[in-house]
Amino acid sequence: MYYLCIYVNLNWLMGKKKKQKSDEEEDVKLVVRIEAGLRDAFIEACQAVDTTASREVRRFIRDFLARSSQSSEQEN
Repeated sequence: MYYLCIYVNLNWLMGKKKKQKSDEEEDVKLVVRIEAGLRDAFIEACQAVDTTASREVRRFIRDFLARSSQSSEQEN
């Protein structure tokens, strides 16, 4: 089993403009367990469209958070 490690700047994910890093701001790592075949297929698919796995996972997280906040707003 492979581990897919993604370094994520949380301020960047939330759409905040990039600033000089202070001691309080740091990148964090997200470890995801996936099957080796799934990881390999994902990496190959990303390469085929000239992107990286990290970029696509970050995009998924941003999209998910946007959908999640929209659905919670609609419930209220």
